[in-house]
Amino acid sequence: MTTRLIVKSLPANCTEASLRSFYKKYGTLSDCTLKYTKEGKFRKFAFIGFDSEENAKRALQETDLSFMGSSRLHVEECKPFGDANKPRAWSQYAKDSSAFKRKHEKELHNASENEGNVKSESPKKKKIDPEYREFLEAQGVKDNEQAKVTTQAPVLGSDELVKLLLEGITGDTKLSLLFTGLPSSIKQKNLKEWLSPVRIKAMKIVTNDTSAAAFVTFNRPPDVRRVLQRNQEYIGGYRLTITKVKPEEETTENFEQEEQPVISRENEEARIREEILETGRLFVRNLPFTTKEEDLHFFFKKFGEIAEVQVIVDKKTGQCKGFAIIDFVFPESAVAAYSASDGKIFKGRMLHIIPGSEKREKNDKDKASANEKTSYKKEKMAKMKANAAKSHSWNALFLGPNAIADTLAEKLGVEKGDLLNSEGGER
Repeated sequence: MTTRLIVKSLPANCTEASLRSFYKKYGTLSDCTLKYTKEGKFRKFAFIGFDSEENAKRALQETDLSFMGSSRLHVEECKPFGDANKPRAWSQYAKDSSAFKRKHEKELHNASENEGNVKSESPKKKKIDPEYREFLEAQGVKDNEQAKVTTQAPVLGSDELVKLLLEGITGDTKLSLLFTGLPSSIKQKNLKEWLSPVRIKAMKIVTNDTSAAAFVTFNRPPDVRRVLQRNQEYIGGYRLTITKVKPEEETTENFEQEEQPVISRENEEARIREEILETGRLFVRNLPFTTKEEDLHFFFKKFGEIAEVQVIVDKKTGQCKGFAIIDFVFPESAVAAYSASDGKIFKGRMLHIIPGSEKREKNDKDKASANEKTSYKKEKMAKMKANAAKSHSWNALFLGPNAIADTLAEKLGVEKGDLLNSEGGER
C-alpha cells in the first residue's frame, strides 16, 4: 500500500481547497494536485498524498464510491513510475494513449512528413455497396469524386512566436527571460501580479489565436534566479515555460548547425550514474514539507551506510523546503539508491532524484576571517584580565569586612585592633 491516491470523477467545479477540506479528516495531506489540460480545462481527477500508509488506506476504503456533491468518486492506489502493474494510459490528453494518437492523427502525420521519416501513402478507397453504387449512378454522381476539404489558416507555432517576439531586441539580455505557454488573453497587468513581489523593468507580449509569449527584463540578477524557480507553474490553468534568452551569437550558431541526435534514455541514465559515482551524493526533490532527517535516514539506510543527511530548512518556519542532500559513504550505495528510489512514492509524493554536487570547502577568506575572530576574542580576554587587577575594579565592592580592615590599617599606619576597638572609634 502506497501513501498516494488518485481520485477520479471529481465535480467540474472542484478546487484544491475543497478537495483538501474533504480529505483532511483522514490525516495530514502532503500533496493535493488537480490536473488540467493545456487549455486550462479541468480533467476531473487529482492526486492526493498522505503522510502515512494507515491514513491513505483509511481514506481509500471510506471514500471509494462515495459522493462529493453529486459526483460519485472512484479512488485508486497510485502506482509509482516504472511499475509493471501500472495501468495503460487511455485518456485523449495522454500522449502515450491510442485515443491521443487518433485525435491528433493528422498532426502526427504532418510532423512525420516534415521530418522525412514517413512516406506519403495514397488514401485507401472505401468499399461501396453495389446497390448504393447503382443509386449514385442513377443520381448522376460518381463515387470516385473527392470531397472538398476546407482547411484553416496555419497558426503560428511556439518557435515562430518566439522569433516574432525577439525581433528588434538587441543589447545585453542577461537580466531578461522568455515566458512561453501563456494564455492568448494575457495582459501585462496579469503577468505583473503573477510575478509580484518581484519588480520588472520592461515587458513585451506577442499573442496569437491560441497562446502568447512574453519577453520580460528585470532589475537584479537575484530576481531572475527567483523567477526561474517558478518554471512549469500555472497561470490561469496554463503551464508556463520560463527560459533564459540566448545571446545573439549563440542563436545564430544554432541555426547554422545541423540538428543534433536526440540523447536516448539509456545514455542519460549512464551519465547520471557516472556523476553519482564521482560524488556519492544525491539531491532529492519534491519532498513533503514535514520531512525530517530521521525519515530520510530510515528510508535510505537500506541501500548502504549514510555519512550525512542534510534537509534544507526554511529559516522563518523551520520546515523543510522540499529538498534534501543525502551523502553516502560508498558511491555504489548512492547509485543503488538512485536506481531504486527515483520516481517512487515517499509520504504521498513522487521523489525526483538527481546527482548532488561535491561538498564545497571554505575559502581562504573565510578561514582568515575565522582567525581574525579568534584573535579578537583573545585580545578582549587579555584586556579584561588586566582591568581586573586595577583598584577601581567593581570586584572591590564585594570585599569582606576583614579585608577592608586590613587595607585601612595599612594605609593609616595603625593596628587592625585599634580600628575595630569601639572606644577608639568613639574618640
